[in-house]
Amino acid sequence: MKRFRLLAAAIFLQACTGEVLPDLPKHSTAVTETYFHNLGFKGMFASESTHTVSTRADMRRQTDTFKFSGFVMKHLASAHDGSTIWRIDKNKVWRLDPKAKTYQECPLAGCPRPARPERPQHAERPEPQRQKPACALSLAKNKFSVEPTGETKEINGFSTKRHKVTWEVVLQDKNKKKNTSLVSIDVWTTPENNPKLEAVRAVERNFEARVHEAAPRGEGMDKAIPPEAMKVIAMQFLADLTPDQRASVTAASSELSKIKGRPVLTHLEWNMGGEACSDAAAAKPQKAQKQGLDFTSVGGFLGSAASRGAQNKMEAMSDKPVFAFDQELKKMAIEEATDGLFVVPPSYKLVP
Repeated sequence: MKRFRLLAAAIFLQACTGEVLPDLPKHSTAVTETYFHNLGFKGMFASESTHTVSTRADMRRQTDTFKFSGFVMKHLASAHDGSTIWRIDKNKVWRLDPKAKTYQECPLAGCPRPARPERPQHAERPEPQRQKPACALSLAKNKFSVEPTGETKEINGFSTKRHKVTWEVVLQDKNKKKNTSLVSIDVWTTPENNPKLEAVRAVERNFEARVHEAAPRGEGMDKAIPPEAMKVIAMQFLADLTPDQRASVTAASSELSKIKGRPVLTHLEWNMGGEACSDAAAAKPQKAQKQGLDFTSVGGFLGSAASRGAQNKMEAMSDKPVFAFDQELKKMAIEEATDGLFVVPPSYKLVP
């Protein structure tokens, strides 16, 4: 259950818009806007969010809007938005909460951490040993492939080409029964030398160099799988593997070099199915019932996500994915933007 709560928290804490002062001068600004649609794991915790970054040579504003879109969660949790403004010229960072109409102010280098009270010394306790799974699974197959399809399409003003990505992982038990995880991804990319991209990146690099916050470019799996989607896959699948299995599964594939350009649209679907460990689960039905939701194995989690009862046998692979995710580059361009983006509205109250 802990892992499930972490998933909800990770999704909900994608914070971050606030009112912008009108009637102020406009100046050239590099703007990047990205849209995310998380269709949820088995439909749970589905959400939509937009990440917008506006950058000039000495200032930046990052605004995030987030809302749950699932039938249940959209009624239980309200949308949560927020913005962060960096001002090199003032050596300040402001974090805005539009709902409360408050903001926090910190030095450009970040807020100092409060001193922690000293904890009383206790005798060292041995590290708890990880319990061995009742049914051990071995890695039978790990295949990552990229196929440039030759298809082209215009998306949000970008000329793009399609790459078809397939990631298949097969685990098996001692009886050779298998569980299959199949991730299928469509990646539509535009050339890196696209003039719009180059102009925006030049402004962003200049700002990041001055504020010493240059962010590393996406590497490895990031080229094909959005980090937000990879978090769900890692939490709900990779966490059940041994460290050696995880390292083998997530090793950067040479196939990724076939993906050329900047991703504009990524659509990911994850399917799972199989019968591994079904014999071990059938032998201990009472234990599974006492545990309620079983998160100790890939098969157990899938069964738990599919129903309220503990179901220790994985479903057959079907056309309906257990998880789907879309990421779309809506805008990346130099445009005129108001100076009001980079100041705190006078109606906001400063809080510690």
